[in-house]
Amino acid sequence: MKKLILIITLVTAVGLFAKQKGDKCFHDAECGGMLECKSNVCVKKEAFDHGSRQSGKSCSVDSQCIGAGKCQKNIHGQGVCTGN
Repeated sequence: MKKLILIITLVTAVGLFAKQKGDKCFHDAECGGMLECKSNVCVKKEAFDHGSRQSGKSCSVDSQCIGAGKCQKNIHGQGVCTGN
């Protein structure tokens, strides 16, 4: 029983510290639930990006991400659509 409580606590703690959409990242494990790390930015996974299918695509301004969130710059200065 103690092991189960410990596992639940760890899983909850990892979720609390997960990065949000648009945050800079290096690996998928850093990003929250429905997100993945693409071009060093946490973006919505394609399976959860209903409609726009632009999540993770390169961009230079927000208007190129219509229906796909904002254009967030990664650590290299390149823009990536974050998804809705």
